[in-house]
Amino acid sequence: MKNQRILLWSAALAVGWLAVACNNDATVAPKVAPGTPLFSATVPFNNNGECLAYDAWASGFTNGVTDSTTLADPTQHCTSEDVKIAHTHLLQFSTDSVNFTDYNGQTITCQEGSKVFVHLLAHVDETATSARSDIGIWISTDGGNARTGLCNHYNLVAPALNTTVNGVSNVDGDQCGDMNAGDSSHVDIGVISAICHAATSADTLLHVGSCLGWTQPGGDQVCPKDGSQTPNGYRFGTVPGTTAKCNCEGFNVPIVVEQTAKLEVKKVCDPTTDTGTFDLLIDASNQFANNVSCGGTTGAQTLTAGTNVSPGVVHTFGEGDFTTTNYTSSYACVNRVGGASRGSGTSLGPNNITLQPHDDVVCTYTNARIPQLTLVKVVTNDNGGTKTLSDFPLTASGPVTISGVSGTTAVNGRLVSAGTYAL
Repeated sequence: MKNQRILLWSAALAVGWLAVACNNDATVAPKVAPGTPLFSATVPFNNNGECLAYDAWASGFTNGVTDSTTLADPTQHCTSEDVKIAHTHLLQFSTDSVNFTDYNGQTITCQEGSKVFVHLLAHVDETATSARSDIGIWISTDGGNARTGLCNHYNLVAPALNTTVNGVSNVDGDQCGDMNAGDSSHVDIGVISAICHAATSADTLLHVGSCLGWTQPGGDQVCPKDGSQTPNGYRFGTVPGTTAKCNCEGFNVPIVVEQTAKLEVKKVCDPTTDTGTFDLLIDASNQFANNVSCGGTTGAQTLTAGTNVSPGVVHTFGEGDFTTTNYTSSYACVNRVGGASRGSGTSLGPNNITLQPHDDVVCTYTNARIPQLTLVKVVTNDNGGTKTLSDFPLTASGPVTISGVSGTTAVNGRLVSAGTYAL
């Protein structure tokens, strides 16, 4: 079977977040217009649509299916392992569905919940002791388990009757491929949009939901169903013969899932009418809050928080780009929900905070304007006298004492402590 590098699209495309640990030149994979159907008797891909449970019900063929959710429960049905995706090969990856980088074993990470685009080659094994017919593959494109939701659908491309090509046989003479006992095949499933998440809390790799369906000896039907050369014809022609004749294990892709947390830095002033501006910093960057006034904020920023196996990442926060001598500064960090303290202090930063997966922390900087006191001496109607300002020393005594001649820095705009002063 020809190696088809086909880009497959789900209904809505969104940009995910991907980090690569080493530099590779980006390459653009071949493209087709989103939504263009590629189904035919010579390519595996049919279209993006419903997943296994709905197709098994809508086809009217799978014995034991009574409604569109019969195969939805992962604790029941689809118990056979006669056919399975043993593993997959990652060929290319992308954050934006347009610019693809070849995978050569480099470390790749994605933030939990983001969308990533991966070009995969699936290794399909037949492990039964006899042939299995009309094998269909459902690959989740919405982060689900491929039982329900949205799925790309594929069928094995059938060779000539009673021949075997790339591990795919044709024992029933229709247009959907079969597999003999013990055979293996590679299926290029093109590019899928995957949601970055791990299978369990003990896993670290991107997991993609998948289901395979097939018919057992004596339960075969003609595929595509009713001879319909349409996506549904191939979908309905490859549903399981019974509720047991399917496998929904899914598979992992060598992309590390980074857990996330949120951090927000806010600015409060005393008095609230203060006209100062400030930079609020997250990981030493002011990109989220540059020259903001009192009441400004970075907003809740999503940051990395380690993996399921190694949780927790140290991040920093702080403030800057203002006349620090005009203010007293302090900060307090709390969990957004519940208000539990996550630390406090007076340092402008960088201050460390360890974020665990799913943390949501707000750090508030309060800047209190330090009072200023100016002493001024005015002499009027001196009738030609000889006195000058230096003849009138000025003093203010209170929490601190200032003294000097009017117009000099000693008594002009002096920063003092709040309180009562004797002049």
